Amino acid sequence: MRRNVESAPNASPVDAHERTRDYLSEEEFAVLLQGTPRSRYRWRNTAMLMLTFNHGLRVTELCRLKRQDVDLTHGRIWIKRLKGSLSTEQPLQADELRTLKRYLTQRGNAHLPWLFLNERGDQFTRSSINYLVGITGVRAGLQFLFNAMAPKADERFPFGGRPAYLYTDNGPVTRSHVFQQVMDSLGIEVKTHLPRGHDGRRTTARSKGKVERPFRTVKEAHETLYHFHEPQTEAEANAWLFNYLLRYNDSPHRSASHSRMEDWVQHLPPEGLREMCSWERFCAFAREPETRKVAVDAQVSVSGVRYEVDPDLAGETVTLWFGLYDDQLFVEHGARRYGPYAPSGGPIPLHRYRSFKKTPTQQRADRIEGLAEHLSVPRAALSDYPTLSSSLSAFEAVKQPFADPDPFHQLTFPSTLDAKRAIADHLGMPLAKLSPEQLAALNTLLAATLAKTTVWDHVRRHLDPFYRG
Repeated sequence: MRRNVESAPNASPVDAHERTRDYLSEEEFAVLLQGTPRSRYRWRNTAMLMLTFNHGLRVTELCRLKRQDVDLTHGRIWIKRLKGSLSTEQPLQADELRTLKRYLTQRGNAHLPWLFLNERGDQFTRSSINYLVGITGVRAGLQFLFNAMAPKADERFPFGGRPAYLYTDNGPVTRSHVFQQVMDSLGIEVKTHLPRGHDGRRTTARSKGKVERPFRTVKEAHETLYHFHEPQTEAEANAWLFNYLLRYNDSPHRSASHSRMEDWVQHLPPEGLREMCSWERFCAFAREPETRKVAVDAQVSVSGVRYEVDPDLAGETVTLWFGLYDDQLFVEHGARRYGPYAPSGGPIPLHRYRSFKKTPTQQRADRIEGLAEHLSVPRAALSDYPTLSSSLSAFEAVKQPFADPDPFHQLTFPSTLDAKRAIADHLGMPLAKLSPEQLAALNTLLAATLAKTTVWDHVRRHLDPFYRG
């Protein structure tokens, strides 16, 4: 039996109480673009996101764009609309034009007519576009979380450490496999809240602006000062922002007599801060799995970058673990993991570039800039190191060291047998040819530790002089 189901007139979405709009602002889109510079096809991904955002493209309209629709000479693009909408020719912005030229250089003279091609040289689909946007958001979100949890260089800014819980909505970033894997490796439990129940018995947990409030304060209070003195470099802008945050956290708490920084110190857990891992180890955790069949020449392609793996994996169906922030690749086949492998070929890396046209918000900033021309603020107010009233020089938080789970066995051997196999491959001979004293010393070492640094140091000092000299 078939029924026609229609929504009630003027019906609101089921999650209308959770959001006030269903689109990205320009500031949010700029944050999303920050996830593209580290992707392997960054210029293609950036161009797709720019065209979608600036021209209001549907996903299918983006997939159906053709190379002949873009006129790089005159900076125009033909947008063929769907669902009865009006097809028009629209101008390309300067940043779009530069990004498209860089992408088309990497694209080369492909025979297919489509403008955007996936790594297999075929047309994009809706599902692949959804995945592309999702993984870009995950890359930007994870990088933001690392910067928030990593230790700061200035001892007067002690904020950092790994939280025990991360409370968030159940968005695409939270649902992604790589995000869950990174949080699990860091020992952080992710908790998602449910939408409010219509019966009033289940209420959703709300942040009540605890995250948005400081961002809004920084944007309105600190960035306004740029109209008086514009930073010359990105490093200078970050230094000015850091000085402002020191002053902001040193100011009195809005509901207490002490400063915000002192309030944070007083509410630290008794067991202390949980230290954050290094960026290299964080990159090792941030890996996306994909099932793929290795070619007969023992090569595999990931986002246009080719890797040459072990010959034993030729023709096998394996699970690839490629990094979001590095070029290393691990291959999992059965119960064994191979790697890491470095790229053997791929696209030429290019530099980033992104700028936006003037929006109503920027036009408002222009009016503020005009007002700033009649005022005067000394440059030292931004660049000088601030003197804080609340001294935390004697404060030293208790810290819990980071326990590295080492999911890809980059620090330790999986087992004694794997360690012996690696040593035998290194020496180019079976370990049975070692002297009884050398073999006994090696067995004693492997029984005590499987750390690669300790094992290889023993091999270099006690075995290499005799068998690799």
